[in-house]
Amino acid sequence: MATIRQLESGKWQAVVRKKGQPKKYKSFATKKDAETWAVDLEAKMNRGTFNDLSEAEALTIREGLKKYLEEITPKKRGCYQEANRIKRLMENKKLSDKSFATLKPFDVAKYRDDMGREGLSPSTINKQLSIISHLFEVALKDWGIHCINPVKQITKPKVNNSRDRRLSPVEEKYLMAALEDASADVFTKFKSSVSRNRNTEVIRLVQFAIETAMRKAEPFQLTWADVDFEKRVVTLRETKNGKSREVPLSPRAIEILKNGEDGGNVVKIRKGKVFKTTYSALTQSFNRAIKRAQRMYARDVPGDEQVEGFLVDFTYHDLRHEATSRLAEVFEMHELMKITGHSDSRMLNRYNQQDMGNAALKLEQHLAKKQSSA
Repeated sequence: MATIRQLESGKWQAVVRKKGQPKKYKSFATKKDAETWAVDLEAKMNRGTFNDLSEAEALTIREGLKKYLEEITPKKRGCYQEANRIKRLMENKKLSDKSFATLKPFDVAKYRDDMGREGLSPSTINKQLSIISHLFEVALKDWGIHCINPVKQITKPKVNNSRDRRLSPVEEKYLMAALEDASADVFTKFKSSVSRNRNTEVIRLVQFAIETAMRKAEPFQLTWADVDFEKRVVTLRETKNGKSREVPLSPRAIEILKNGEDGGNVVKIRKGKVFKTTYSALTQSFNRAIKRAQRMYARDVPGDEQVEGFLVDFTYHDLRHEATSRLAEVFEMHELMKITGHSDSRMLNRYNQQDMGNAALKLEQHLAKKQSSA
């Protein structure tokens, strides 16, 4: 039975006690409202449909994200990327200040639309939404917090992964020059070998990506034990599809690896990580280098001679696209799949943008050879 009593403040308090259920109480302006609430709550308890929302009301999204970042994210292969996405979520006060009980589909839909107005791609937006969605699933199933997943009740942006963005020779020249300038500026400004090394590592990572077609996070896992200079391959122990793979090293890739710290003396540095910088440092340096390269190009080339769209909409992931397209001119599809780690040839086809000029030349050479042998 519920207990209804009047408080010194004049409000009416309803207290509901039922065996096997938590004690619940709430204050109302009128006795009738208190009685109505108590009767409704007792009915739900009797039917077994009552859900205790006290923990969901007490835990904020920010607190939940912090717990998720500490307990769940480190177990994932893409922990570098996800940690950055979670920090972005935590910085959004309109979302993270709400509790698991008060965050509604409307709030998440607004966050989705705000990201779209900022110019983020549908793929990036969906990755942010996926973190929120999984956070609620973990809270419900593993943390014992009764909550309703708001992401399941909104429409997600449609993703079009098809891209044919290539890096032109001029764009590559200016991008590398911009990275070199950034490294020199940091060293001059801070007089720090750590700053210089980190920026030099970014240059090496970008160059290495163009040579190997690795995903952005993959080089960070490489240790010197994974590098076989004699065989000319590196071994990736953990990849996106869960399988290890060997990646062949071009002469240029070997040169990039050997020109690391200690003046390129590989013998002295064959311990620990191959690339000594962070995922976030790479992201920030690359994005700054794109803008710097565009300014350098605008300074050097007269307006009427400039190429339209110079380094516009070029992302770090496009380096993998560029590298794969170059490797496609050398390797057969089944060989290319092993190198890049694609499990489906249909997925690889969107990266395999073979230059039709080269294809025409190969066809001409084939026909000429055929005629000469006839």
